[in-house]
Amino acid sequence: MTRFALPLALLLAACAASQPREPAMPAMDHAECRTEALAAADVREIGRRANPDNPELMARLREELRDAQWNAYRRCLRARGLPSPGGVERVRAPS
Repeated sequence: MTRFALPLALLLAACAASQPREPAMPAMDHAECRTEALAAADVREIGRRANPDNPELMARLREELRDAQWNAYRRCLRARGLPSPGGVERVRAPS
C-alpha cells in the first residue's frame, strides 16, 4: 500500500494544478470580417483595460474579448448579408 502513496500523491497534485481549458472560439472564416472584428472599437477598449499583474482581471477580460470579437464578426457578416455560423451558445463561466 505504501508504494502507491507517492504516485497517488503526485497524480492528485498534477490534477489539482491543472486548470480547465477554455473553449475554443469558433473559426472566423471570412477574412474581411475577421480583420474588422479584431480591429473593432469595443475589442480595442477591452485591450486597453488589460493589466497583466492582475490574473483575475485578465481571465475576465479574455472572456469579454472573445465575446466582443465574436459579436463584431457576426455584426460584420450581417452587414454584408452573409449567414452567421450556426451552433449552440458556448458555456459561460459563472459570474
